[in-house]
Amino acid sequence: MSTISSIVGSGGTSSFIDSMLGSSSTSSTSSTSSGGLVDYALIKSGAYKKLMSAYYAEQSSDESSTDSETTLKTTQSSAKDLAKSATVLQKADYSSEDNREDLLEAVKDYVEDYNSLIESTDDLNDTTALRNVLWLTQQTSSNENLLSEIGITINSDNTLSLDEETFNSANLTTMKTLFSGSSSYASQVVTKAAAVYSATASALNSTTTGSAYTSSGTYTSLSTGSIIDSLT
Repeated sequence: MSTISSIVGSGGTSSFIDSMLGSSSTSSTSSTSSGGLVDYALIKSGAYKKLMSAYYAEQSSDESSTDSETTLKTTQSSAKDLAKSATVLQKADYSSEDNREDLLEAVKDYVEDYNSLIESTDDLNDTTALRNVLWLTQQTSSNENLLSEIGITINSDNTLSLDEETFNSANLTTMKTLFSGSSSYASQVVTKAAAVYSATASALNSTTTGSAYTSSGTYTSLSTGSIIDSLT
């Protein structure tokens, strides 16, 4: 079995992170993968421990690290709900104060679904799903200042809290910047939630059939694009 030092390499935790997250020089997360910020985010989110466990599970084939069908289905359902609520925010109208009440309800749904996904990963071991949840929390952290302006706070356990009083007085332009359009924070959340859904779908199929392929040889997991398309 490999030692921890051989996983992290001479460059510290970054080489282990790069290998587990599949970082590349062109990815949006690669610029932070070699620095202390991503290390801190991994430790804070608990994902580092889970990724380490997943690594050793691959080395030792420890059956205790295999996700149960219930765990995978719970995470899959939470990911789908989050993709839907983020899509609602992405398509919402931020041009009029008359829409603020509807926007509040949409944001409340989003916060609830986001927290459900984060909490559903407490017992999750699937590396691909965890990787995308980690990226999701990183995207949220990178938007922390704007989120706080509309009353959304990131808690120590990476869940979110909403202050309705702050939200009701927040600038609609800030909300539009966060949520509206194809390059917005909401759009990134949809993409990552869909990727988590796809990963759990693949893991579920492997759990029930022992393979990610059907008897006819076709791959059964849904692509991220197809899930996003179904929500639009």
